[in-house]
Amino acid sequence: MMPYVPVISVDIAMLFMTVNVEYLNCLVSASGVLANALNIAVFWRLGFKDNVNISLFVLAVAEFFSVMTAMVFSLTSNPDFVALTLIEPIGFQSLVASFPRATLSRIISCVIAFVTFEKCMCVLIPLKVKRIITRRVTALVLSSLFISLSLTLIPFYLQLYLNWKFIPTLNQTWLCSFLTGSTPDTNITLSIHAFVQVFSYILIIIFTSILSFEIRKRSKWLKMTTLGDQGNHKGTRTILMVSCVAGIYIVCYLPSLVLLLTGLAEPKFAIFREERNIYLLFYSFNILLETFNSSINMLVYYNMSGKYRAILIQMLRCRSRH
Repeated sequence: MMPYVPVISVDIAMLFMTVNVEYLNCLVSASGVLANALNIAVFWRLGFKDNVNISLFVLAVAEFFSVMTAMVFSLTSNPDFVALTLIEPIGFQSLVASFPRATLSRIISCVIAFVTFEKCMCVLIPLKVKRIITRRVTALVLSSLFISLSLTLIPFYLQLYLNWKFIPTLNQTWLCSFLTGSTPDTNITLSIHAFVQVFSYILIIIFTSILSFEIRKRSKWLKMTTLGDQGNHKGTRTILMVSCVAGIYIVCYLPSLVLLLTGLAEPKFAIFREERNIYLLFYSFNILLETFNSSINMLVYYNMSGKYRAILIQMLRCRSRH
């Protein structure tokens, strides 16, 4: 029987993990922390009189914590940082970074799916949507999604915990992960996450396609009119902004979907299986692009929302005076 030859070598896989995860992802996540902190502050000042503001505020909160976990993952992937902080990386990454980041990614998916759905309803049934999807309904749906998906982490945290352990060979005390002895079924959580990821991705594609069609239709109509209606211009800009956020998500989360579907179709494609090297290659781009997605939306808001831009400039000017 011929020995198995991996598609790519371990050296190439580790090179991409080093560049994409340890360095690029760390830089992008650091900028994402700042960007989302500003997003939270701006949307808080804008208030919650509009459904889109509520959704984008929740999105900014989820993305803030997502880039925080991405930064932790990058730092604990760096051997120099691990040696300096005396942290056992695999268990620490799982509990502090990997598990929360995966859940926050699903929350981000659901929030984007909801905000694109809400804008589609504004297009399809404009006279009824404000009575159906009120601010209270929006807040209730988004908070329920946030809480319910966060609760799916419980089985993982029932299995592991962190504590200090003395390593005699190193004469050092490291922060390590330990098994609790409890064996809750995590397959349900994994199944929920897989379903949410695929289903929300499909919904976002459908809703974004509808919004893109509406943007083209409104653009043609506005060109035919001599005097633009300010209300229509504002509505079109909001639809365009939401579509851009959703479009960036679709592109950036494609490697994540490929990882999931390929892993389901081919058992060898996993981190502890034969195709570990190519899995790590895709995984490095998956982490980097997800972090990029959670860091770039500030530029979209700044360029497409006059109110956001005005509040942000006002905040920065006040800060520079002090």
